[in-house]
Amino acid sequence: MRMMRLRKGILPGIFFELVQQEKYEIFISEVVLREIVGADLEKQQLLFQLIRKYNPVDLPYTEDAEKIANIYLLNRILPERSFEDANHVAIATIHEMDAIISWNLRHIANLKRMESVNKINFQNGYLKHLELITPMEVSHD
Repeated sequence: MRMMRLRKGILPGIFFELVQQEKYEIFISEVVLREIVGADLEKQQLLFQLIRKYNPVDLPYTEDAEKIANIYLLNRILPERSFEDANHVAIATIHEMDAIISWNLRHIANLKRMESVNKINFQNGYLKHLELITPMEVSHD
């Protein structure tokens, strides 16, 4: 699995044990960093500590990501107010990640949303299936 995304919520220790065992490679983007800066100070400190410890690979936000994010919004795959969530999904799509791991069950980690995102991706030439899942779904071997 290639993409694990650090989000505002705290991920279970089991997941990070698997990262430490190099069973997963994790990635991050400037979109996640912007969200962290908007969190309360305690969460910021915890999340930046995790980032320093696990050193995720930075994925750039590109024009292609912006384009597909806007397509998600235009097709109401994600609501307009969820522009940053659309950016997360778009970055994972264009960088051909395996999965986005998120506690955001409303806008990201749910089956209906995953099916809709992958349909739009396929229609726009992104053929790799993207999983939108919770940390619990990858916390076991």
